Amino acid sequence: MTSSIESLEPHILAILTAPAIDLDKVSAKQVRAQLRASLGLGDEWVRENKAGIDALTTAVFDRVRGSQEEQGEEEQVEPANNNKRKRSAAEEDADAEYARKLASELNGHNTRGGSVGKKSSRRKVTKSAEEIEDTDEDEPKKKKSKPKKSKKQVDADGETKKRGGYQKEYALSPALAAFTGTPALSRPQIVKKLWEHIKAHGLQNPQDKREILCDDPMKSLFGVDKINMFQMNKVIGVHIISDPPQ
Repeated sequence: MTSSIESLEPHILAILTAPAIDLDKVSAKQVRAQLRASLGLGDEWVRENKAGIDALTTAVFDRVRGSQEEQGEEEQVEPANNNKRKRSAAEEDADAEYARKLASELNGHNTRGGSVGKKSSRRKVTKSAEEIEDTDEDEPKKKKSKPKKSKKQVDADGETKKRGGYQKEYALSPALAAFTGTPALSRPQIVKKLWEHIKAHGLQNPQDKREILCDDPMKSLFGVDKINMFQMNKVIGVHIISDPPQ
């Protein structure tokens, strides 16, 4: 009868993985009852092989429970991955915004993205004005104002502290390190280096300055003959490796 008991395994698995089954409440007795009903097993045969059926049920139960726990762990990891993707997308958006502003400045505000760059510039001027007010006024009426950046970045000895956030420096791929001439840069510095090279070599398409005509150094980075300026800021992310070595 052992082989017959083993043949029950797929049926037990189907019972324990059914949508309506609660593994915290299901019992071996319930499984035996469903096996009788679905397979037409005789009561006497089930009673004689109760120990073997229950042992097989326990083994299948452990497999199903373990699978559900692994799935739960994967679901817990997924939000962290989503947050990482969101941060990456936010960095790409910030790069694109910085590229629009920088391209607008380098082109004398004549690019098609110039209006966006001007809007960004106005926001920056407003922020700078608030920082100046914090410096000039001693009255404690600005409770929401943040500490000045200079105090965050310079310690008591006057040494610049390590910057984080958007100004954080990253180790660069060998190709990007060769292009920029340095092993580590922040994302804005990378974008600025790219645009300095683009302007110095006149690589913008005269008909559409958003399109970059790649020379050999830029082809080594992007592997294409031409690339859109906004796409460029996304692709450059593959050359940002990790935190720089200490």
